[in-house]
Amino acid sequence: MFRLTRFLLTSSASKTRTTRTTSPTEALRELHRVSDINKLPQKIKPTTRLVGVPVQARWRQMTITLCAKIQNKLAQDIPQGVFYRSATENNVRFIQRVCEEHDDYELVEDILDRGQIEQVIMMLEDELQLIDLMKEWKPWEVSRRDLNETKHDMKNGEDFQFPKGMYRVPEDEMTWKTTKGVRKLEDLEWTPAQLKEIAEAQEAKERALHEAREKEKAATV
Repeated sequence: MFRLTRFLLTSSASKTRTTRTTSPTEALRELHRVSDINKLPQKIKPTTRLVGVPVQARWRQMTITLCAKIQNKLAQDIPQGVFYRSATENNVRFIQRVCEEHDDYELVEDILDRGQIEQVIMMLEDELQLIDLMKEWKPWEVSRRDLNETKHDMKNGEDFQFPKGMYRVPEDEMTWKTTKGVRKLEDLEWTPAQLKEIAEAQEAKERALHEAREKEKAATV
């Protein structure tokens, strides 16, 4: 009997419970909070305490506008799929979303954790200029000159060493992938014999270095 009474009371309470709906006034207020970025924020920073970095009263408008410009410029100038474009788009989208959702500069600075909002604006302005340079440089493309410089560094660089036990592709299967296609080994300046000579020289260098270290250890004992 007690269980039945508790069930009836619970059922009647759930039926009489009403869900709270958003009023038109609250919806309009929320719309203005997110979309109306041109208004001057109620809370303005007194000073940045940084020499040469003035306070930006309309930091919210400036930040969101710069983020939109960067995304449009990336879509126009940088090919899709390039890592620089993907990383930069994710970065500015995050900054834009935070600034759209919050109008308190202290809260935005805490969430972004990239210094003051004025410094973030300077970073975004520099990013716009960097896109022009990246469009000119095209670091995602590999030319024959880049391949030759890489080979030169492999041959003469002191920091390069073949790891022991590293799997090596057979010489007749070695290829270099570029933006203009795949180049075979015979298309390059080095022959298989030269590559083999480089590998043997690296191994000899490793052995000599190992022997020198062993002698040094024996001398200190």
